[in-house]
Amino acid sequence: MKKPIIGIVSKSVDYDDGVNIWYDQTISSDLRYSILYNNGVAIGILPTKKSLTFSHTDNGKAVLKLTKKEKDDLISQINLCDGIILQGGQYSDAFEEWIAKYCFEINKPTLGICAGYNNMIRGLGGNTRPDNKKQIHNRPELKYAHALKIDRNSKLYQIVKKEQIQTNSLHEYIADSLKNLDAVAWSDDALIEAVENKNKTFFLGVKFHPERLFLEDKNHNKIIKSFIETCAKN
Repeated sequence: MKKPIIGIVSKSVDYDDGVNIWYDQTISSDLRYSILYNNGVAIGILPTKKSLTFSHTDNGKAVLKLTKKEKDDLISQINLCDGIILQGGQYSDAFEEWIAKYCFEINKPTLGICAGYNNMIRGLGGNTRPDNKKQIHNRPELKYAHALKIDRNSKLYQIVKKEQIQTNSLHEYIADSLKNLDAVAWSDDALIEAVENKNKTFFLGVKFHPERLFLEDKNHNKIIKSFIETCAKN
């Protein structure tokens, strides 16, 4: 089986070191390593907007819209890849939502994680909103924050083959409404934790972070492994 090329969509991070303001595009090393561990090749997908700065929220109201040329340049990057991962992070911008929508339209295998899950939802016409239960769901200090209940009729269930697993939780936004996606997993307090489209080869968004647990929890590694195996066949 060939090693599939997995494109990780980068995240914008600005920080001030007291002397200069630095503008970076970042990729999670946990996510990069999880791809290599499961026999994939990781590359970065960078924004094509001619701008140093991007959105500082994850509310879907990014103002830097894409021109046709910028979209075409993104497509040239996406076409290099067998699959795309929309990673987690504090901020999101318009190019991430557009990538989610484009990958959906061309049936490119896509995995969205946390903020990437938000961008999948918004890119397909749904909405997200702030989570009013941050004391439960924004718990980076915990290995496992709560249980995850999985729909037996979902692709996610076919991957992990369990109706319930334990998961981490590091987020501030949650799903509000869905279009072209089905809710397939829920937290103990009934928040949607995973969405998918069963008619696509692989189009799955998870609110949690499997890349932070894949080395010690086979259930979370199965999600990444299944995605990469699908990309290898694509």
